Amino acid sequence: MRTWTWPAIVVGILGLTVAGNLWVMRIAKADPSFAIEQDYYQRAVNYDARRGIEQRSDRLGWHLDLRAGPIGPTGAMLSVMLRDSTDAPVDSAQVVVRLTRVARSQTVIPVSLRPVAGGYEAVVPIDAAGLWDVALEARRGPARFVALRRLDVAAAPGS
Repeated sequence: MRTWTWPAIVVGILGLTVAGNLWVMRIAKADPSFAIEQDYYQRAVNYDARRGIEQRSDRLGWHLDLRAGPIGPTGAMLSVMLRDSTDAPVDSAQVVVRLTRVARSQTVIPVSLRPVAGGYEAVVPIDAAGLWDVALEARRGPARFVALRRLDVAAAPGS
């Protein structure tokens, strides 16, 4: 009986280690602030192409003004103003944004903005105040403008 004492201790410690790791994995998977980067390998492979798009976008000389109103019952009003290198408004572009909540990076909201006088806007179904990453893509003819900005969205007054 005494010959099984040390092997039983080793097996017990290994069993506790496996059980502890499974418990930690379960907690990590249930945490909404934890997210796995989707397609990270493909993004790394396409890094040079992405940098080329960003450099061509920078050469356009377009400027972005991005604002979000306070959160209301249906979300927040997102307003975008684009100006070209001569400071003229960029009209008749197709503008699409993808919002990612910084604190809960699994929350991604894609939105197409509609043209309005002086820019583009849409009501975005944002339900939480805080920091959001906004990836914007605007296309007008062959021109393609991309930008990534961080936006602080305020809660509705009185909430």
